[in-house]
Amino acid sequence: TYGLGPLVEQMGAALAADSPYLPSQLYYAGCARLLADDEDGAFVHFNRLKPLLAARRDSLPIGADDRFNIAWRQATLVEDGDYPDTLDAARLAAAAARLPAMENLGQWGDGGGAAFVLLAACDGRYLERFGADYLRSVAAMGQGVALHLHVVEPVAEVVAAIAAKAAGGAVPLTLTAEAARPWRGGAYYASARFLVAAEVVARNGGKPVMITDIDVEFLRPPAELAELARPFAFASFVHRSGIGPGSRLPAVWTWFAGADGAAMLDALRRIVLSKLDVPWPHNWMLDQAALMTARRWLRRHRPDAAIAEINRLCGRYFPDFLACRGDADDKAALIRAAGQG
Repeated sequence: TYGLGPLVEQMGAALAADSPYLPSQLYYAGCARLLADDEDGAFVHFNRLKPLLAARRDSLPIGADDRFNIAWRQATLVEDGDYPDTLDAARLAAAAARLPAMENLGQWGDGGGAAFVLLAACDGRYLERFGADYLRSVAAMGQGVALHLHVVEPVAEVVAAIAAKAAGGAVPLTLTAEAARPWRGGAYYASARFLVAAEVVARNGGKPVMITDIDVEFLRPPAELAELARPFAFASFVHRSGIGPGSRLPAVWTWFAGADGAAMLDALRRIVLSKLDVPWPHNWMLDQAALMTARRWLRRHRPDAAIAEINRLCGRYFPDFLACRGDADDKAALIRAAGQG
């Protein structure tokens, strides 16, 4: 920002290899490259930074209340484009085996004629806080949509309330759940959508999937976003001022379609599985860091895949389509209730 990016890089040339300032310099040099839309240049810095962070882990201020924790988790959670293909298959299989099976809780209406699936996932208490409003929003704006809600550790009375609202509703709804699992906390709940997305797509005959946060309200019909995204294997928004690699692609809204979209979802699932054992406070923003990694994988290994950043495509950012519900304190309390934060 303020045109100072080149100065950040020049400072690195003046720092000794053992300088305590080198991790910060490399991180912010990478961030400056992101702001300049030089993603490949940014990862030159981030790839230099990662082994340095590992070597200096015990001496860095990376606790939950330390400011450098933000840089630490953004730089360590994100990976470059080859990462998914370097992962050990046996280790991924062991992690996947620890995930509970998807359980069907109910289906209301026929979504067979829908052009795409709208997916949101959360834990039971988040569903209690935001589920009814989300369902109301989709019912008002979501004609032609097949809605799929996936709940981690569902609360029986909340599920019953959602089922009552879904019965006879305007939008077809499938409700699935998973029981308690080894990973409990906000980072898992935020990432669960990407762990179940491929199965949801398969259940719907390979239709494109639009994935959103559940703590949002649609201001415009989802079909408008789907029409913008329709030619693309992957589409998202890009944060205009999100300088960190884990802040660049907001998970609030994403789109996956076709064979390339399915391949990206597979890579994304592998990335999330590989990072599930990262503990709090170093795992927050895993979902968005994994998105960045998966998009780099798609660009590198499927270079013909069509990718879009919606705000650059149409000049409108996600608040023109979606309004975020709740406030920071509200959501922080839910994260603490999940045993994290």
